[in-house]
Amino acid sequence: MYSNNVSRSTISMARARLVNQATRRAASGLGRQTSNSSGRLSLAKFNKTSGGSNTTNSLLDALYKSQDSKNYTAIKNAASGLQKGIDKLLGKGDSSLFGKVFAEMDKADEAAGTEPDEKKLAEYKKAVTDTITDVVDKYNTVMDKLLETGGTLNNFYAGQLKTYCKNNEAALKEVGITTGSDGKLKINSKSLQSADMEKLQKLFGTSDSLGDQIKTISGKVEENAATNIAYNDKNNRTNTYGRYGTFNSSDYRGSSLNQLG
Repeated sequence: MYSNNVSRSTISMARARLVNQATRRAASGLGRQTSNSSGRLSLAKFNKTSGGSNTTNSLLDALYKSQDSKNYTAIKNAASGLQKGIDKLLGKGDSSLFGKVFAEMDKADEAAGTEPDEKKLAEYKKAVTDTITDVVDKYNTVMDKLLETGGTLNNFYAGQLKTYCKNNEAALKEVGITTGSDGKLKINSKSLQSADMEKLQKLFGTSDSLGDQIKTISGKVEENAATNIAYNDKNNRTNTYGRYGTFNSSDYRGSSLNQLG
């Protein structure tokens, strides 16, 4: 029997705190990546993390599903924005971002006595560098979320993006963009703003450029994220315990290998 000095409400609050603490610890571990490439999680490990309570297991599963969906939504949105930004840089014609810069620069003709409008030229160049800055920001967000969410496809796509940037490391450095060991990019704003426009176009504004390669992969990333979101919404991530005491979780992250191509 509990001491008269301890109220029922105090006991309830203490229990709630313990459950919340256990749930947060377990959810934190699960959020980093609970399944291997086959999408299976050891039941013993799961019960050890959650305390073996069926109620807690259900709560943790709901938390896992919620975080997983949030991650894929963030991936999808960032990948979509990344493609739109690169599309601006890949535009052709005098009305495109690079087209406006070069059309204005071409007005410099000493023989004809014409000069570019420096104010317009500065404005057009800023539009290019601002778009590249936005592209890099969204690229880094995609990389963060791919690695945070994990899974075969996500890790593959993160590796592809990292490889593309590594292959262009020297050219990126010339325009003020450096590559990190984690595959993310960092901009030196002053160097980017003074960078040669032709070098920037070669990196981000032509077919088969780094920008074009990133766009291709980000399209696959967005497609995979949308597939996982739709699957989770439709099936509510049905989990079952196998005959050998393993926790089976249907997860497209490790099974949609047909999207690699």
